[in-house]
Amino acid sequence: MSPAVAAEDTDVASPEQSESVTRETGTAESASPSPAPTTDAPSQPGTTPAPVTRPAPSEPDRLDPGFDPTLSVENHPAARPLPEPSFDREWVAKAATAYAAARAMPVNEAEPKELPPLTLIEVERRPGMPVPRSIAEDPDRVPSFMRQRAEMSRALRLALRVVAPVLALTLAGQALWLFHDEVAAALPATRPALEAACARARCVIELPKRAHQLRVASAELRQTSEDGGHDLHVGLRNESHWNQAWPVLDVSLTDVQGKLIARRMLAATDYLPAQPDAARLARDGLAANAEQQLVVPLRIDATGVVGYTVDAFFP
Repeated sequence: MSPAVAAEDTDVASPEQSESVTRETGTAESASPSPAPTTDAPSQPGTTPAPVTRPAPSEPDRLDPGFDPTLSVENHPAARPLPEPSFDREWVAKAATAYAAARAMPVNEAEPKELPPLTLIEVERRPGMPVPRSIAEDPDRVPSFMRQRAEMSRALRLALRVVAPVLALTLAGQALWLFHDEVAAALPATRPALEAACARARCVIELPKRAHQLRVASAELRQTSEDGGHDLHVGLRNESHWNQAWPVLDVSLTDVQGKLIARRMLAATDYLPAQPDAARLARDGLAANAEQQLVVPLRIDATGVVGYTVDAFFP
């Protein structure tokens, strides 16, 4: 027999041998991963290709005792429907009847009863028992810090009772000292007392001087004689709520070009004596919320006087 024929006899196995090989292969594959599928090798010329045995499909692992290949999702116990709950119809009927009867029963809304009066029970005291006393009756029972605080509070209240009136009188005295003129003008009845107090304190009671509430309402210069005599008619307006002192009048004379020719300052002692009832005007001052007309005689020796201005101010 040639070697080629011997090789063919060796490669071709009998059906019994093939079955045994297949069983042995299947058993080995169950314990190891499935091998990759094999491909047929190309046949050489002059030789007969030998049949190739393919591995059988792997069987399930027999080591898992809970594995059941016939069990599906539909046959799983968890997928089966739960049995319907059973009720005792007789018990349900009795419960419904009892509930309806309870709702039909009338509600007894009885009025609340008055509580009995509270009575004090006198406790019998044994001989030798101390009689309870309050803290007010027994000052020794008061803690030391509370006694100190109470003493400080009493001292503070006493000091305030003494110091508060003194501070109030001092504040009132300072207010009168600073605003004595305004107080005398606003309250004329207090003027004699304020004048007496100022006589001792070496002060003088004067009328208020508020230049921002005083203005010249009108002014007119009239010639009265050929030798330079003129009369100045001035209207002073007091816009304050109380009388004011008489201001100083500033009279300025100008020529055609507006150049100053002459200027004169007139105090109250210069123009009040020429007024009717000069004493009253000097004492009472310029009346509140009123306008006072004044006529002031002037002698002007300068020539070429064309214009003039009149201002009022407090020095």
